[in-house]
Amino acid sequence: VKQYKIVKGEGLRKIVNYLRDLCTLLQEGQNIMKQTVDDLEEEVAVLHDIEQELDDIAHEQGMNSNEIVSMVNENEHVLKRMKNHLREVALSDVARIVVSSDRN
Repeated sequence: VKQYKIVKGEGLRKIVNYLRDLCTLLQEGQNIMKQTVDDLEEEVAVLHDIEQELDDIAHEQGMNSNEIVSMVNENEHVLKRMKNHLREVALSDVARIVVSSDRN
């Protein structure tokens, strides 16, 4: 009977220690999550300020922010097309130089 109590007591001690460790891990996880939430709230505040500035600029130009975003996206598309065109021109020039030097 004493052996059973000792074994049972050691088993309970292991469970209590396991639960303490688990509690510590959960607290650390909670602290990490809290810091993440705080960081995200700061980013949201910054993005809100940027959005407000964009709206102010848009209103000064007689537009809304959606129109400006659309223009920025269109500009990005145009820049990509220009980059591709310049790449094609450069490749054409290199090919022309190679062909002309090959004749000599």
